[in-house]
This record gives sequence, C-alpha cells and structure tokens, in this order.
Amino acid sequence: MVNTILHGKTHCTSSEAKEAGIMRGSSPTAEIPGHAFGPWSFLKAAGASLGFCAMGVAPAGEVSQRARDVFERWVRSGYHAGLVYMEKWSDARSDTAHHGIVDGSAAVVCAALPYSSGAVETGIWKSVAAHARSRDYHQVMEDRLDGIVRAIHARFPGTISRVFVDTAPVMERTWAVAAGLGGFGNNGALIVPRVGSRVVLGEIVCSNVPKPEYTDVPSVRGPCLECGACVDACPTGALAPPGMVDCNKCVSYHTIENTREPIPPDVSSAMTLIFGCDLCIDACPLNRAPDLCELDPPPDRGPGSMTPQDVSEASDEILAKVFRGTCLERTSVETIRRNARLLVERN
Repeated sequence: MVNTILHGKTHCTSSEAKEAGIMRGSSPTAEIPGHAFGPWSFLKAAGASLGFCAMGVAPAGEVSQRARDVFERWVRSGYHAGLVYMEKWSDARSDTAHHGIVDGSAAVVCAALPYSSGAVETGIWKSVAAHARSRDYHQVMEDRLDGIVRAIHARFPGTISRVFVDTAPVMERTWAVAAGLGGFGNNGALIVPRVGSRVVLGEIVCSNVPKPEYTDVPSVRGPCLECGACVDACPTGALAPPGMVDCNKCVSYHTIENTREPIPPDVSSAMTLIFGCDLCIDACPLNRAPDLCELDPPPDRGPGSMTPQDVSEASDEILAKVFRGTCLERTSVETIRRNARLLVERN
C-alpha cells in the first residue's frame, strides 16, 4: 500500500544488521511491536533498520482452531464473493508446516511496513487508495524481507525459507497477531500499536531454525477501541458482523478484484476512488497519529496528472504505461477504465 513524501522514518543500528549488510540508517534503536525472544532477539533491530514498524516471530505449524472457525464461517457465508481460491488449499492455509508452504517449518517471521494517507496527492494518484500510490508494495515488501532473510541465514546457517507477500494461502493477519505485531480492528485490518492500520504485511516461513520460545498470544482485538467508527463509515454495510468483510458489498473488492462482473449499483454509487477504498481506514481514530511511510513513490512513467475522466477515455497502451510497476498493474486496464467511468458518472 505507497508515496512521494516519506514521513517520520525510524531507523536503528545493530551489530546483527551490520553483519547482514542491511543497514539503512543510524539513529537510535527503535522499540517496535512484535515477539522476538531468545535467539530471535536480533529481529526487531534488523527490522527497524529496514523501515519495518513491527517485526516478530511465532512458532510455525497449525493456526488456532478459532482462526480456522472464523475463516470457514466467512467462506460459508459467501462473504468471499468471487474469490473462489479462498475455497481451496485449506490444509496449507491452516498449517505453515504443510509441504505446500515450507515442509516442517519451525518459525513464521512477520513484518509490517507503514504507508501514508497523504502520499502522492496529485493527478490520478489522489483517486487511488493510499496503499497503492507507490511502487507495487508487494515488490517493496519482498525487497525489504530479503534483507531479513539474509540476517536470518547469517544467524542460523542452513536455514530454508520462503518469503510470502499475498503469494500463497498464508493467513497473514492471523500470523501477525501470533507474532505480536498487533490485533484485529472491526474492519478486519491489523492495527499496530502506536502506528494504526495503514500497514502492509509480509511473512518469512523458515525451517532448520530454533522454534520461538514463547507460548503466549496477545488478544486478537489488540488496540482496537471498539468504537465502531470504521463500521459506521462503510457506505455499503460491508463490515457486518464486525471483524468480517462481506466482499459482495465491499467497494475495494469490486474495484480491485472484481474484473469480470458488473459492479452492483449500490456499490458503484458509493465509489470515491478508481482503485480501492480508504473510508474505513480513514475513520479509525488510531490512524490520526502522524503518518509513517516506508513505501517507494510510484514510477514516473507517463502523465500522472490524468483525471478519472482522462483514464476513462485513455487507450490500453497509455494506461499500461502509467500504472506499470504499481499495484494497479495487477488488475486489468479494462477494470481500471470501467472504474473511472463509474466514478465520472457518479460525480
């Protein structure tokens, strides 16, 4: 999830990070959320040096029965809409030691990168959800996690690891909670203490490493104020019951993932952006602290000064050029053009 203005970066120094060759800054060590005890204590300093706002590790294996029950109830309710892949790979999704993830894994390292609400507010980017006003966050996160992988391999020679950023059936928010990064909000987002929910997540699943020592898991509610502001802010009622997102009603789902079916009128009439929706995130009082941003600005590959009207009329070639290297490239130009047309009609 983005930006040209990088707000309030936090860096640190550590011998572990220096040994791994991943230092980015030299200010005092920052205390960031996350479990990193015993032989894994190097993680937080290494993570902070790479711009992560939370970094922790959890014992690999099966997710809790509660997490499985909640996910299965979400699918049975049909809240996954057209995300049919959510009905598959249940064995791998529920167990990171499954051979489809990392066979016999011992640890799941979780990391959060912050993004800013106020990044790149010019041209077409102000009509895009904040997490996507950047170089594709999947690539940014993978690049940063590669630094953590090097630190892990330097500390534990013989490690076998895989990096995941929305690339496999890994329950990223469930693992982030287990690793101590934060807790769930009523909109289903992960809330990181002192940061909020403007974060993107990534994981490193490892074998041939020490199993993390702790057994306590923080409350899944974490820092959520239970104020209901996010639920009230959703114009389509997609956040019901709290903590679950009904994709059939969700503007973000329809403008990003729904590339085949028409957007229902009651959803398209609530659109404020051509890609995604920030209303529930913006409503959260925990997101009103000064923004942090560790995502890279979007590539300058075309007329970023375009308006939704321009996008609705632009050729495939122009749109592909403008959005290359960003999250918008992951959906079709036809979908982006459709969204722009609907937004123009609404306004």
